[in-house]
Amino acid sequence: MPVSQEPAAPLADGPEAAPGVFPGAPAGAAPPPAAGRAGDGKWPKAVPVLTPEQEAIRDDFMREHLEAMEKKWYGFVTGFDNRYALKSFFPGCRTLEIGAGLGEHLNWEKRSEQEYHLLDLRQELCDRINERFPGSHAFVGDCQERLPFDDGYFDRIIAIHVLEHLPDLPKALAEFRRLLKPGGQFSVVIPCEGAWAHRLARRISERPRFEKKYGQPYDWLIRSEHLSRPGEIIDQLKLFFGIKHTRYYPLLIPVINVNLTIGLTLVRKGEPDGVQ
Repeated sequence: MPVSQEPAAPLADGPEAAPGVFPGAPAGAAPPPAAGRAGDGKWPKAVPVLTPEQEAIRDDFMREHLEAMEKKWYGFVTGFDNRYALKSFFPGCRTLEIGAGLGEHLNWEKRSEQEYHLLDLRQELCDRINERFPGSHAFVGDCQERLPFDDGYFDRIIAIHVLEHLPDLPKALAEFRRLLKPGGQFSVVIPCEGAWAHRLARRISERPRFEKKYGQPYDWLIRSEHLSRPGEIIDQLKLFFGIKHTRYYPLLIPVINVNLTIGLTLVRKGEPDGVQ
């Protein structure tokens, strides 16, 4: 399915530009220039520096956000996100979930029918997952570095609202491709960051809640968290994977500007199931 043109309004510092690439990407791409900004296609992205007060606010708000997802405050949107990732499941599969948070997606999975591993940067979250979901394997790590698994170890990899946060997305995608076995599937859900519909939804949900609680503008938080826009994420995905299926939500039409999220199912680049 074709990807629509990016919305004109910039997320942070300017409009979209041609996507950058990671030196290890297929097709022999050249190394990228210095650190980039959201939407400029340069890798790795420069992460905005926060004050100690902002860091404390961010951590508090993110804890609240994860708990909100657990309590289903986000309703129909989280329902789509979690259901979409189930498309790649089959009994007996070996799964890796990236950026697992509190493990809320595990509530949707058939845990007894697969070997399930979860990755997060924070030890306290991994501890909570392992306590809440016996038999799961949550561990601390950075997906932008080499993870402790052999090549082709996983049948499926899941990343729900994770890729937009990664400063070095191409490096992470190279690692996911290494970990995914031939014939395996990579399930991705990303927000339509910068889109008209997404901005509108945020104005009646997260933004007023954040600004009322902390007395600060919401923009610095989202600029420090969502480092990439959907068009450049998809451009990078295409360097490493073939797209098997795409679903825009809530509308079926493939236009970023009128949707909230995009689900993609991908296979390793060069395999026959993927659209090259």
